[in-house]
Amino acid sequence: MADIDLMHLRHAVCACGAPLPAPAPAPRNGKLPSWHDALCPSCRESAVASTLVTRRVLSELVADERGYALHRRLLPDATVVDHLFVGEAAVHVISVVSGPDGEVLVERTGGRFAAGTEALSIGGQRRTDLVDAVRAQSAAVASGLAGHGQGEPPVIPVLCFVDAHLSRRARHRHVGDVRLVSPATMGDEVAAHGLFDGDRRFAVAMSLVSFLPSTT
Repeated sequence: MADIDLMHLRHAVCACGAPLPAPAPAPRNGKLPSWHDALCPSCRESAVASTLVTRRVLSELVADERGYALHRRLLPDATVVDHLFVGEAAVHVISVVSGPDGEVLVERTGGRFAAGTEALSIGGQRRTDLVDAVRAQSAAVASGLAGHGQGEPPVIPVLCFVDAHLSRRARHRHVGDVRLVSPATMGDEVAAHGLFDGDRRFAVAMSLVSFLPSTT
């Protein structure tokens, strides 16, 4: 359980452990700091920067006692889940998407008298593969929890876009059961209020640890 976040990190150190300089005051009419500002220069240039950004967000939720976070866990099919977050309302299976930096949209077809379809696109390119992959990961997590007597909490798939731009319109924030978030909006989604108290969340987190080995 070494990679379950139990510490309050805030912005004193990077997620890799390197110290960070004190943040400069934000200008009145300037650009607000981004989540990348919570990373050291080395991590900002690294291929792992995207998952460090999202790990930072989840670590702060854990520090505020909103749930438990696990990172880089191996599924039975040998795929790796970037993050899992056990919140009050559900277990969230989070897949981090880095690049490209286009707009994230959900294209819907069909009407009143025809079956509708939904398709995710990023910068005009269809990416239904991302939706299918995170749904498959969520199904594997749900199956494992049920097999360990923890089948009650819903398991929700989440795609977190680090570089691409999410639309402000609610219709572009989900593809069926798959939630679409950015690092800035992920906390509102995964830490929503629900019925599972701290003891139950901890039990679910320990169950996940028991059948999802860490890759770190």
